[in-house]
Amino acid sequence: MTEFKPKAYFPFWFRDYVTSNARAKMTWQQRAIYIELLGHCHMDNGIPNDRRVLIGKLGLATDPEKADLETVLAEFEAHDEKDGWLMHPRTRTVLEEQQAVASRGKAGADRRWNNGTAPSAKPTKAKNPAANTEGDDW
Repeated sequence: MTEFKPKAYFPFWFRDYVTSNARAKMTWQQRAIYIELLGHCHMDNGIPNDRRVLIGKLGLATDPEKADLETVLAEFEAHDEKDGWLMHPRTRTVLEEQQAVASRGKAGADRRWNNGTAPSAKPTKAKNPAANTEGDDW
């Protein structure tokens, strides 16, 4: 993956989640931890493989809650690009797809705006005739 840009949201496919084997094995508390970790994973391009950091990030206080974290972390795997981090396999796929779409969109915009010219020679913004307050220029 190229430069990662943090995401403010993550796509949540409820049907996939509600029918998943991972969810079926979890308690309600574990499901809450799982969804929150998916959000952090998507927003931060992974989660740190540091129990102390995750316990603090999630606000886990009791020993049973901390044990639930261990159960949930079994659904994550080592990150390909960041040592000491974990990634959820589905999140990796989603982030790669989003990066591909963004790259295609940027390439298309560059072709439209630059039309074969150097990027510094972009056209100026056209005037909006409706915003004209100095009389009838058209």
